[in-house]
Order: sequence, then C-alpha cells, then structure tokens
Amino acid sequence: MSVTEVIAQLRRAHALLTEARNATSQADKAITDGAATFATATTGSSQPEVEKIAHLAATASSQVQDARGDFAQVQAIIDAYCQHIAGHDLTDVTKPQGLSPATVENPPIEHDKTNSSDGPRAAPESYADLIAELQRNGAKISSDKVVRVGRHRDGRVIWLEEGDIDRSGRAHILRPARRKDFEAAGIPLDKVIDTIFHLVENHEPIDTDGRGGAIYEIDTAGGPKGLKVAIGDNGYIVTSHQVHKNRLRKRSKSSEGR
Repeated sequence: MSVTEVIAQLRRAHALLTEARNATSQADKAITDGAATFATATTGSSQPEVEKIAHLAATASSQVQDARGDFAQVQAIIDAYCQHIAGHDLTDVTKPQGLSPATVENPPIEHDKTNSSDGPRAAPESYADLIAELQRNGAKISSDKVVRVGRHRDGRVIWLEEGDIDRSGRAHILRPARRKDFEAAGIPLDKVIDTIFHLVENHEPIDTDGRGGAIYEIDTAGGPKGLKVAIGDNGYIVTSHQVHKNRLRKRSKSSEGR
C-alpha cells in the first residue's frame, strides 16, 4: 500500500473518531439531563434506588468523558504517525468546520506575570530552549500557539497549546462542559492550567487509568479528588479532567506530610 493510500485510510479512521467523540458528547448530555430530571422527580425520597441511580449516572458520565478523552488521544497518535510517514498531520482535514481556536469561548492565556498561583511566570521567550529541545526530539510544535511549556517530574519537556475545543489542548480542557467540574473541585478556572503543571512537574501520580492517563490527587473542600492528566509520548498535554472518586483504586502515600 502506497503512502497516499495509507494516508487516505488514516484520514477515514480519524474522521470516524471525530464522529465517536461527537457521540460521546451527546451521550454525556443525555446522561446528565436524565439524572437531573430523575433527581427533580424524586426530590425528598429516601428510597435506596434514588441514591443508586444517582451514583450510576455519575459513574456513567465519568466513563463517557474518559472515552471522549481516549478518542482524542488516539487521534493525536494518528496525527503523529501521519507526520512521521508523510510530513504532515490530519488536523486541517478532519477538524469540524466552523470551529477553530479563535472561535472558542475561552480567551487565550496572556503570558504575563499575573497568571500563576506559584509566582511569576517567565515570558514566552524564556521557553525557547525548551521548545528547541522538543523540536530536536521530533515534536511538531506551533510556538505561536503555545500556552505553556514545562518539564515533567521525570525530566521530559511537556507543553500545552491552545488546541481545539473538541480534541485537545487548553480549549478542550476548559470547554464549557468541564468548567463546572473544576469549579466544583474548588479550582478557579484561571488556575486550572497552573494546577495541572504544578502536579505534573512536582508530584507523582497516585494511579493510572490504563490508557496513558496519570491520575493525581488534589485536596478540595469536599475531600480528596482525582485529576487525570493525559500526555502524549511527544510531551503534548492532550487533556485533563476530574476523575470520580469511586474510580480511584489507591491513595498516594507520598501525599502524607505535604
């Protein structure tokens, strides 16, 4: 099979994954709406079925969101493979029409000294060495779209771009459907990215999801919660979202004495 034929098949697979992501969005909305309707209808009820259904709805919603993130990760891998064999990825081919970083509700992060809870952050120019290291390692990085660059606790360079609301990056992490989850966990929206980088740069994950995502523990007013961070092999931060506490399989011993 020629490279052209391979690319055509990859394009088809990429497009089907976009359809799958869209389906998970519809499923998540249906689950959320159904749970809300049920909760309204059973207000004041003490029957055990009510609590059980609420629990199952929350679990189902979390699993659907995980699936959506997995699909985005697979697309990122397909893009990387296409880049390797053909010198370009499939982003421009399969991106939903009419949707671009410029149309996302989230405004771009300004690289100033006011956006970090951990102290002043350097200007983009100070990222030059890290970006150069990424490029030497073969990463395809659009420096003009970079939101933040850092170094993982394991030593590799990681970065986040504005991305696309339906696929990956800052726009995907802070899309409207996820904002309420961060707020519920007590993380202000303007501190979400800082929190992600702080965890990845300084803490060991307490678990993994078995699909390339690392789960970190965060302390909130409602008790400890899990925050999943998915990073591609090239160091690109694909997505991050809260993990329902009943899905955490173990607690981090390293969190003691923080």
